Amino acid sequence: MWFYTKNITIVLKRIADALEAIRFIQNTPGHLSTVITAERKVTNMSIISFNIVLPPVVDSDVVARELVIQIDGVEPEIVDLGITETEVGREGPQDAELRLELTNIDDAGNRSMPSILVAVLADTFSPAQPGELSIVATGERNEPEPEPEPEPEPEPEQ
Repeated sequence: MWFYTKNITIVLKRIADALEAIRFIQNTPGHLSTVITAERKVTNMSIISFNIVLPPVVDSDVVARELVIQIDGVEPEIVDLGITETEVGREGPQDAELRLELTNIDDAGNRSMPSILVAVLADTFSPAQPGELSIVATGERNEPEPEPEPEPEPEPEQ
């Protein structure tokens, strides 16, 4: 009997741990991603334009979202978002580290665990394709036809 009770306790503990892990996963807003949209030069530095793609809201009681944007360790920008926003556009220097945190806020003021994304603003744009190649005829000259090679003399008969 003791052995059976101990096994049930172990199984119930594993189930409780699994449910806690699921609850933790569901407490985050979802996965963030970025889409690089453009590159431009400012003096000797390239600036990367990008969109932050926000995951959809899944809980019906979420009334607001907070996005923290930190580029290259500079003072973070805190952006208050509505629940219908799907993208936020920003710019940053090429090769800068980008850190994003998205938090959902419900109608009681409770805050979810943040979804976090750390990325590098890498230049992924190829240069423009070169234009179409063409040729221009610049002249013509006549070459004399080569003289035909003389036929070898037949060898004398012996």
